[in-house]
Amino acid sequence: MKELGGYFELELNQGEHYHKDGLALNSARNCFKYILKAKQPSKVYIPAYCCDSLIEPLIAENIDYAFYHINEKFELLDLPKIKPNEKMLYINYFALKSEYVSRLHTHYGDALIIDNTQAFFEMPIEGVDTFYSPRKFFGVADGGYLYTDTLLQEDFEQDHSAGRFTQLLGRYENTASEFYNHYQTSENALINQPIKWMSKLTQGILKSLDYEKIALTRQRNFWALHSQLKNSNLYSEMALTNFVPMVYPFKRTNERTNERTNERTNERLATCDLRHKLIAEKIYVAKYWMDAIDRVQPQEKELIENVFYLPIDQRVEMAALNKIIGVIHAE
Repeated sequence: MKELGGYFELELNQGEHYHKDGLALNSARNCFKYILKAKQPSKVYIPAYCCDSLIEPLIAENIDYAFYHINEKFELLDLPKIKPNEKMLYINYFALKSEYVSRLHTHYGDALIIDNTQAFFEMPIEGVDTFYSPRKFFGVADGGYLYTDTLLQEDFEQDHSAGRFTQLLGRYENTASEFYNHYQTSENALINQPIKWMSKLTQGILKSLDYEKIALTRQRNFWALHSQLKNSNLYSEMALTNFVPMVYPFKRTNERTNERTNERTNERLATCDLRHKLIAEKIYVAKYWMDAIDRVQPQEKELIENVFYLPIDQRVEMAALNKIIGVIHAE
């Protein structure tokens, strides 16, 4: 029987999961591990431009893998020819590539695995293994959603998350920088975890969110930045549909010089200078993913070092967007 009376626990709205038809697991990397355990592919092709957390499950399940490379539009340079029982994993980068995902599905069919960790609001294609990472979009420390047509007959434990929420509670009352070490500790705690069901705490928070409002805010913020920055953004011609973005990718078009030999150096210096100015204004711009730097090709290294992934999430108000625009236009 549940305890009655006494002090109160955290109170949350009693809603439902956005991905209510998916399996609610303890992390996105374990969603991928679940797929590997259930499907047992002989080999998986993954992008070189990815986080090491994608490699971790492959190593844990002793499954062969090979890297492929992408261009500046986040699309494959060459389509690998896969054999029976091999899989092809593609990341829907920053929720920008849903139309491209459909094209890959036409080519690879059910051999395709979609990593929607950066595209939480995109629904899966029927019959395609797809997984999500809510902590990239909302204030939770763990959790993952998985859509798959092959279920494991295993009795998983339920995860417990309370010990990973220090940085979330700390940032709520203080600053992000004060609790960044706690954030890193929480992230590291997810490494090599067994597959578990999503914790009650994470589920409670995710079922309490106003997803429609969050989606509309992210869309408003994205287009507000795009209206002011598109003329100086290399990504001004992004093929965008009615999507819900993770970030706003920005790469300046005016950093080229007439001297070819100095082009890369000048661009790197200008990019570094702008990054420092944004950080000085407490505008934190993540680099995705530094752990891939030694395995990527030059065009992918550009995506890591010279593209700014500007914040447009549900916490960002119009005054903050104007601040971002002002810093960039002042360059």
